[in-house]
Amino acid sequence: MSYKNKLFWVLWLIGMVGVLSLLLIDIPLPEDNKLPPLWIIKLLTLFQQTVLLSITVIIGVALAEKVKLSAPLAEAMAKKNPLMPVIKPQILPGIIGGFIGGLA
Repeated sequence: MSYKNKLFWVLWLIGMVGVLSLLLIDIPLPEDNKLPPLWIIKLLTLFQQTVLLSITVIIGVALAEKVKLSAPLAEAMAKKNPLMPVIKPQILPGIIGGFIGGLA
């Protein structure tokens, strides 16, 4: 499997965690007998989000090098390199950003 294929699967699987989290959301529906059951609505929502995720990850992997963007942790996972050297420089900025975001 090529590097770009591995990177796609790493990013897609990480993104699917977010897509599957939609199952935990209660969808408020009006009481109308014409609506399909809730499980069908959730299934269609998951399908739609999976398609959108797949398209965006494909585009992202294809264009990342051209626009000089990277995902260091996902790239290290795809290359099976050690993760700590890649994530270490991001820990402090991540904590600071999380703290500032929590204050907002």
